Amino acid sequence: MGHSLTLIQAEFRKTTFLLRSYGVQLVADQVFLIFTFLLVTGILELVTSGNYSKDEQLASLTGFLIWRVAAGIMADVTTSVANDAQWGTLEQLHLGKSHLWMILAARGVTQLFYYSLRVLLVAVIMILFLGLPIRFTPGSLVIYGLTCVSPFGLTLALVGLHLVYKNISTLIGAFATILLFLTGCMSPLQGIPVLFEVSRFLPLSIGVDLFRQMVVDEQSLVAVVSSVEFLGLLVNSFVYLLVGILVLNWARKKAFAAGSLAHY
Repeated sequence: MGHSLTLIQAEFRKTTFLLRSYGVQLVADQVFLIFTFLLVTGILELVTSGNYSKDEQLASLTGFLIWRVAAGIMADVTTSVANDAQWGTLEQLHLGKSHLWMILAARGVTQLFYYSLRVLLVAVIMILFLGLPIRFTPGSLVIYGLTCVSPFGLTLALVGLHLVYKNISTLIGAFATILLFLTGCMSPLQGIPVLFEVSRFLPLSIGVDLFRQMVVDEQSLVAVVSSVEFLGLLVNSFVYLLVGILVLNWARKKAFAAGSLAHY
């Protein structure tokens, strides 16, 4: 436990240092995120002929921001391994006493905290600007945390693929796009039966719906945890995490056998 906290502290220090170095980029990305959501909101307002209610806007905002956290974790953790390769420190990750997935878990926790703070700021701005209702409950953090497990499992798999195939930036962008449009993050998919059923096998979909039930529909944590959907969320999170660890272990063995970790 103490070693895990040390890893997380080290990742927090590194992230803080990078933030100070790239502050302008951070501000620009925040502004872009806000305008992107406003643009999407405007489009949905036009499509619905002005019937895009405040609750529907809040549902879109929660899904969009959770997606941003998941996409940020996927991109940043995977990119961090690519940076280790360029800086010549990738081999050191495999030679220390910490297992690679533990180091990646520390990075995932750090990025989860970092992006959560960022989207919280965006949420406050959007709620004030659009006049959305505030219905946050502490229990929703449980659903939020579980929802982010499956994207982290996918991240582990992407890191594994990077160890073997070196450049997978296009694949990261493709998965991020799929998670945005095919999981109901921007708009619930209950009205599209086939797509809705398919989305339940993807990361985020079930978790975003349960989070909306608490924040938008004001259901209690007890009611949500007692539902069948919550069991689906647990299974979804566990399966993606397990698959991610298995792919990562396979990729490490393959990279070791090929002696390719130093080939950058």
